[in-house]
Amino acid sequence: MEKLNTEITRFLLVGGSAFIVDFLILNFLVYMLGFQTRLFGYILVANVTSAAVAVLYGFILQKKWTFKRVQNNDIRREFIGFASLQVFNIVFYNVLVFNILNETLRVPIPVSKIIVACSQAITSYMIMRHIIFVNKQALTDQT
Repeated sequence: MEKLNTEITRFLLVGGSAFIVDFLILNFLVYMLGFQTRLFGYILVANVTSAAVAVLYGFILQKKWTFKRVQNNDIRREFIGFASLQVFNIVFYNVLVFNILNETLRVPIPVSKIIVACSQAITSYMIMRHIIFVNKQALTDQT
């Protein structure tokens, strides 16, 4: 149980720090390098750049620190799964769920954001733990 609590704590710390990395890079690009002009030009480039760096940062820390997957024999599969999960989270949670909660059900924005963030954290943890960063050798050894 203690190992699980440590893993969940690490998962949340990495997720929170990935958000900070994303936020800081975005603000650096927008306010320090002048990417704030042309909404669908430079701001979009800045946002995609900061998100891509945060995804790479999150992948490395979740793999090596949270889930203790030091082997690199499945790194391509793991990265594709991790990146796909991030895209799914953006589309499903932020577009569909957030809009449904706020626009259709009239749940206030702060409450909608909390519901979306908690749902996203729970499902992401479960998918990472049981699908993306699963230790196939340990599963083979158990059978």
